[in-house]
Amino acid sequence: MVMEEAPASETKSLQELAIEGQRALEATVQAAHETLASMNEVLCNAALWSTSSSTSSTVTNATVSASAASVSGAPTNTGASAASETATPRTDASKSNAEGSSHQEAGWGSLDEARVRLRSSATSLKAVISAIFNSPQMREDIPAGLSDKTDPAEIEKLEERASALREEVENKNRLMKLLIDQLRELIHDISMWQSGSL
Repeated sequence: MVMEEAPASETKSLQELAIEGQRALEATVQAAHETLASMNEVLCNAALWSTSSSTSSTVTNATVSASAASVSGAPTNTGASAASETATPRTDASKSNAEGSSHQEAGWGSLDEARVRLRSSATSLKAVISAIFNSPQMREDIPAGLSDKTDPAEIEKLEERASALREEVENKNRLMKLLIDQLRELIHDISMWQSGSL
């Protein structure tokens, strides 16, 4: 398990941790797929939901049939025969109930096992990711790219360039406003000329 190797992960290279992370990710994806498949099987299999109702229906039908036979005047057995006929549907119902219960437990059991595997794989993946970000190499590589100080002269040039761009934008905005005003006056003059010619 990756969780047991987590304390010694500091001595591993980033490449080794990346390999472990890839394996943990693949295991997590596989466990998620198995969990979804088990959920689909449980939700789509009516036998996992209607076992008790079908069993009770069998017992009820047997009882109703016996009652109907006695009411219609059909010959009925007494004593041991009646008890045997009554016990037969109950035995069949108990057998069906036991089979349905075992099938139901198997369906829900596979779902629980898949969920446990998914939880374990996700925990292992989190541990590997945490080990990668806490590794000494990662700590050294990240500041290395950020520790270089920018040249003050370069910063000054960038500030001057930004100031020049701001002035250029302001000048263009003023020119655009002037052109819009001139266009508005031109439209007004054309409108007056057309109304006067009419």
